[in-house]
Amino acid sequence: MKKIFIVLLFSILSSPLFSQTWEQIKENRNVYLCGEGRGETVDEADKQALANLVSQISVSIESDFTITEEEKKKMEGDEYSRYVENKIKTYSSATLSNTTQVIIKNEPDAIVGRYIKKSEIDRIYESRKAKVAEYVSNAVKAEKLSKVDDALR
Repeated sequence: MKKIFIVLLFSILSSPLFSQTWEQIKENRNVYLCGEGRGETVDEADKQALANLVSQISVSIESDFTITEEEKKKMEGDEYSRYVENKIKTYSSATLSNTTQVIIKNEPDAIVGRYIKKSEIDRIYESRKAKVAEYVSNAVKAEKLSKVDDALR
């Protein structure tokens, strides 16, 4: 009983020695991707932290460019007007389920951190790659069997 107590005491006291602080995680950019969010509530700050983290992983850029030219004739000379509209939108999209939450500051004015190991991101992408290969393989098999609807699906 005494040995169990000593082992438990040692494990409880030594656990903080092996844990990392938020600052150490943020500085270790070779291993982790991090996002930090601020909000009035922990939930609001957490959503911001996740959005920040996702934006580092996947960003889509959408561009819409429109030129409208208009020519008007006047008695005294030509009038020419040109209207250019250029819109660029960026948005992030991803689903992350293996992130870890760190509450840096509690409500009010909460600050929350979210992080994930880069190796976990690589594993997610490899899994997606294997899933796409499986879909293509199934489509080829369905095509050979003349099941066009299954092949297209």
